[in-house]
Amino acid sequence: MTTLNSDVRAVILLAVAVSGMGQGLANAQQCKVAVTQPEQDARVDFRVMVRGTVTLPAQSYLWVFVQVRGQNDYYPQGGGAAQVIDGEWEVLARLGDLKEDVGLQFVITAAVVDDATHRLLVKHVQDASSSGKWALHALPDVKQGCGIRRVIVTRTL
Repeated sequence: MTTLNSDVRAVILLAVAVSGMGQGLANAQQCKVAVTQPEQDARVDFRVMVRGTVTLPAQSYLWVFVQVRGQNDYYPQGGGAAQVIDGEWEVLARLGDLKEDVGLQFVITAAVVDDATHRLLVKHVQDASSSGKWALHALPDVKQGCGIRRVIVTRTL
């Protein structure tokens, strides 16, 4: 009888594990982000409309960041999380400020974040509006299983 109980427990544990793996796979499949414009290696003005598609899990938000390639600072774009309509989004991004930025490469990053990170980013944007300190010194934590999408562009104007 002990062997039967052990076998039943093993089957139950296996069923729970498989069920949990399936849920994790389902969550990962629910979270997809793509940047459709601009294309990789595009030459763009200092303001560029960044567009893409996304499938967001509950309590998740899409943020777009810009950084000068080779630098560590990330600058949130659009004044907050991207507004998603029917799985599509667009954010107006600004690539630098100075004429000296012409010819530089910029990395545009689209990242899905959880609710806690979203709230921290909202606070950062609010504070930066008055302080002028927009730079984040690292990319915020992204939602597990969602990944990020990056496009590198060159500024022409």
